[in-house]
Order: sequence, then structure tokens, then C-alpha cells
Amino acid sequence: SLHLWALQAPLALAEGDSSRAAMPGLPLTSEWVAEAAPRLYYCCLGLPEESAPSVIEVWEEECTSSMEQAARQAAAAAEASWTFHTSMRWSGESRWRVCTLKGSDVVVAFVVDWRYGPSQARSFAERVEAMCAPMARECAASPEHGETARAMVRREMAQANEQRLGLMEPLGSATKCALCGAALTTSSRAASAQRLALPANCRACGDVVCVDCREASGRCGDCEHGAVTGRRAVRLQPPGGSEVAKRFALRALFDEQASADEVDERGFVELCKAAARHPLVVDRRSLEREVRRLGPGGSSSQLPFDETELAERFRLFERETLDFDAARDLLVAACVP
Repeated sequence: SLHLWALQAPLALAEGDSSRAAMPGLPLTSEWVAEAAPRLYYCCLGLPEESAPSVIEVWEEECTSSMEQAARQAAAAAEASWTFHTSMRWSGESRWRVCTLKGSDVVVAFVVDWRYGPSQARSFAERVEAMCAPMARECAASPEHGETARAMVRREMAQANEQRLGLMEPLGSATKCALCGAALTTSSRAASAQRLALPANCRACGDVVCVDCREASGRCGDCEHGAVTGRRAVRLQPPGGSEVAKRFALRALFDEQASADEVDERGFVELCKAAARHPLVVDRRSLEREVRRLGPGGSSSQLPFDETELAERFRLFERETLDFDAARDLLVAACVP
């Protein structure tokens, strides 16, 4: 049947040319390169009542005087009502975040790359606050205590940068695998009793996937595909969740391109491009990652979709037009991890 063809389409592509095998998402023309992890550049600690931080300072090589000044000003301006605060800053063509955590005993201020995730930044700040708060006043009065705290913060910064913390989605924040949709739990006992999957971070993109979807390389299946083929793709949302909402969204996008309730080749290509920008259809982190690659000011409308491959998928049907179910099945089947 026509709909069976949709499920077989990716296989047909794969048999024709392994370099153009079924993509785990909607294909882009850009080359796959693992995203450079955003880094921590600077960190300073001060006492809550101080007008400027004086406990310790730690720099990375990439830290600039503008970053240092911005962090110190943010620490001095931290109000009592603040818990964690982050703001974007610019200096020439560079962009970065200034983050501040004010506790009862210590104020932590630091600078990270603009791509650094807020939850990851807060996690770093809370670890530093927990380590240094008990000895903050001693650090201010004793050079020996200050050097100890400085070494601890320097180690935390180095470890966060080495582990690519800025890209790593917190394991506890994901309820299902980003690739296959399997339900996740961080509890080994629950995983065994309820037949749930344990989560793991992809070392390349940082997305949370189940352990079965992470390759021996430490990369998820999508990134492994990209590393092998050199090709990028925008991933759709995994199976499960609100399938009704996704179908409704795709139907609305289909109707925008359809004529007489069917789409031609051009309409199918435009349907795929629109689907890759719809929040009910596309995977949020995958879309954000590709938009980040475009640089400051980039948007989803600028993504370089491989229209040639999308058109090739359509031509596998050897028909001039497709109805909604056939177009939807072809789009979805071609994006299975």
C-alpha cells in the first residue's frame, strides 16, 4: 500500500547510497561537528555585606577584564531578595552570561559562555556555595584559608569545563529518552521494578537518552550518525507523549501547503521545513542546538535544510501528489532514530 511505502522509504534511500541513508531527523546541508562546550571563565566570592567581593577570585585563560568587572559589579549589586540571577552581556562581538548566587554567608558571582544552560550554571554556583560558605569569613581573614578555597573553586571550574557541564542536560529533568521515547528514572530500583530505563548524557550534545540509545563512544545515536556520515539533522520529538497534538499540528501545517487535500513535491519539502520549526513536532534541544550554530541573531527560518534529499524522499512514491496520511508517514518514518 501507499502507506507501507512511507515506512520503506528510508530503507530505499539507504540501499541506494549509504552516505544518504535514512537520517535520524530532517536533513541539513551543514557538516556535523560536535558542538564546542560553553566554558566557565571567571568566578569570585564575597561576603553578603561587602560592597565588592574580596574573598577569592579564579580566572580561566579566556577571561577578559570586561568579564571580571561585570562579575564583581553583579556581586556587589546582589540584593537580599536574590537567590540566583543571570543576565546576558556583550563586549564587542563576544557574548556571555554573568551569574550571581547570594546565600546567607557568601555571594558567588561568575561568568560563563552565553550558551551555558541556566540550570547547569546554578548547579555550579550551588556546589561552590556549599563548599565555601562554611569558611567564607575565615577566607577573608586568613591567606591560608583563602588559598584553600581558591584551589577548591579552581578544581570545580576545571572539572566543569572538562566534563562539558554547560551542555549537559540534568539527568533528573528528563522523563523520557530524547531518541526513542522510553520512560526514564534515575533510580536503579525503580528501573528494575517498573521496567524503566536509566538516563545518560550524550557526551557530544548533552541530551538525556536511555542507556540503550547511547553508543559505546558515549554519543547518542543521532550524534554517532553525524560523526560517521558528517551530516546534521533536526530531530523530531520522540514517540510517545501527545501524539494527538503532534498529528493536529502536522495537519495544520499540511493544510497550509495542500491543494485539493494533497501536496506535491514542493509542498512536501515546505511541510518538512515547517515541521522542523513547530514546537509540538520538533525536539526543542535539537532545534536550539542548530539555531545556536547560526550565531547571535540566528533563527529557525535560516536553517539550511537539504531540500534535495527531502525531494528525493518524495519521489520514492513515483506519484505527483500525496495525501495527509502518506505525507505524514513519510516525514515521521524518515526521522526514526
